[in-house]
Amino acid sequence: MVTQLKYQDPTKPLENHEMATQLAQFNTVEQLMGVNKTLEAMQNQSAQSNIDKLTPYLGRVVEVSGAKLSVSPEMQVSKGIVDLPGRAGSVSILIKDDQGSVIRTIGLGEKASGRHTFDWDGKTDGGVKAKSGEYNFEVVASATDGKEMKAKTSFTSKVEAIVDLASGGKLDTQIGKVEAKDILAIRPEQTSVDTKRTEGSDARRDALRAERDAKRAERAARVTQAEPAANAAKAEPATNAAKAEPAANEQRSIKVSSTNNKAQ
Repeated sequence: MVTQLKYQDPTKPLENHEMATQLAQFNTVEQLMGVNKTLEAMQNQSAQSNIDKLTPYLGRVVEVSGAKLSVSPEMQVSKGIVDLPGRAGSVSILIKDDQGSVIRTIGLGEKASGRHTFDWDGKTDGGVKAKSGEYNFEVVASATDGKEMKAKTSFTSKVEAIVDLASGGKLDTQIGKVEAKDILAIRPEQTSVDTKRTEGSDARRDALRAERDAKRAERAARVTQAEPAANAAKAEPATNAAKAEPAANEQRSIKVSSTNNKAQ
């Protein structure tokens, strides 16, 4: 406005209504700039609030709606979950690669209604270890009468970071980015399946069980060996008493004979 007044033609002064219109326009622009600043502040505050809500998920194993699995280079395989609406006569899991080809079929057989977890050992139908990466799975289920059954699917994965902070934040898991709205539950750490760790735990349990059995057998053998000695120790006093009894009777007979001779 000041610049316009500076270069205004003195012979053509600005009309009063034109001046008021321009002042109103300037005021409107100033208000819009204030609104933009307020919206930016609200957006930043909302993003920070979303990040604060996502922070507790860091390092936790979450159950996410979907049908994905992952295989790590260490052969750590995530766990899949199937939720059946009713009793199923047959349930099969088809694991597919990124090309959509089925590389493994897992038959679960007959299952009751409700949630069921399944484990994949990270191998194909041919027994070959699958490459590390992400995979999809499909559930093929039929009711006891043979009719097709729709099942809900989910999977577990560990949250490693919070990303896309500018847009409110997403959870970066071992299987990829997920929205907080897709998280169904927080699961214990052991729901992330580690095949090697599981096998090692089984071996350790078997070793401990064998060690306990060996100790029990050793204690039983010691007791068995100690019983004859204890029985012999108990029997020895009775034997000695039996041997001593005739001698005592003989001594008594000698004393009686001596007494009779003296009396005669």
